[in-house]
Amino acid sequence: MFDFDLSDMPDNPESIGSGGQRATPGRGMAIITGWEEYGGASGKAHKLTVELAAWSTPADVGKTHEENIFHHDTTGKGFPKRRMLSLAMAAGLTSPAEYQRAKAEGQALRLDLQQLVGRPIMLELVEEPDQRDPSKKYIRVANIGLGWHHPLDPKVAAWPKDAARLQRMGITATAPAKPSAPPPPQQVTRPPAPAKPVAASDDADPFGNVPF
Repeated sequence: MFDFDLSDMPDNPESIGSGGQRATPGRGMAIITGWEEYGGASGKAHKLTVELAAWSTPADVGKTHEENIFHHDTTGKGFPKRRMLSLAMAAGLTSPAEYQRAKAEGQALRLDLQQLVGRPIMLELVEEPDQRDPSKKYIRVANIGLGWHHPLDPKVAAWPKDAARLQRMGITATAPAKPSAPPPPQQVTRPPAPAKPVAASDDADPFGNVPF
């Protein structure tokens, strides 16, 4: 007798047998199921594992994709750091506002990337030839490895999503409403200043201060 814990299984039972197959290039929503520091490419890369939750090829739901994020910066432009930071923002582990605040204050942005596991992201995968052997083709994250977005990013509003799953996670599938514009300032009409009294004299007009 076995008690099967289904928490790490795909929602669609028809996808159980397709989990280890190669994903089809496309776009959609994925759940991060693994993050291993120095766990890819014999320790030369961090390994990210995702499970497709909603995809442009519906039959691919439940398939997995592994992406290596090489930690050696060969460009001198901080590219590995860019990939990890953009991934963290796509998963909601941090935000552009928090990034900008830390940057402005000259502070480091401390993130525990193990907390990526279980979070949804929007993802685009493409097929690219190997740089050394063009006969070999690999499935990789699009946009030079930066093709992931937050589920509420307007740029991916039309991409396939599992709205029910996002709802269970407390993430609405639509962008939050924009705050309404503040009401225009009310114009205050001031009463006219009272007329100055005229000193009494023999030549003064006795009705000079009476408005008609």
